[in-house]
Amino acid sequence: MASDEAADLMNIGEGITFLEAEFPEVTVSKLRFLESEGLVRPLRSTSGYRRYDEDDVARITRILRLQRDQHLPLKVIAELLDQPEPTDTVDGVVPAFRDSVGRRGRTTGTRTADGTLAGSVSVSKVELASMVGLGEETVSELER
Repeated sequence: MASDEAADLMNIGEGITFLEAEFPEVTVSKLRFLESEGLVRPLRSTSGYRRYDEDDVARITRILRLQRDQHLPLKVIAELLDQPEPTDTVDGVVPAFRDSVGRRGRTTGTRTADGTLAGSVSVSKVELASMVGLGEETVSELER
């Protein structure tokens, strides 16, 4: 990695400091987890340290916003990130996911005029695990 390029990159601590303004609870572990899930691929220095460029930080910000604001599982977020032209309007994937939840779950809300679900949905651990592509044990761990 050239020194000019290195000056434009952040190490993981600098990335956390930058992200904490909007996401005060973001951790080093969270960034490492997002990498292990294949959602972000930071460069590596010659000594193996993660180096985040502007695009990496923008991608992480988008992931964290979708989790926080849309309450989407990472599996759905990954689909959104893989779309050719990224958009935060999640119109294509989210309604299909929410329709799936609405069909399987017990709604405590109502459908709006356009047919989208408003309110909350109750699903079992088995149903949730199936919908988000995780094992039931993993869902149980996340519940704690």
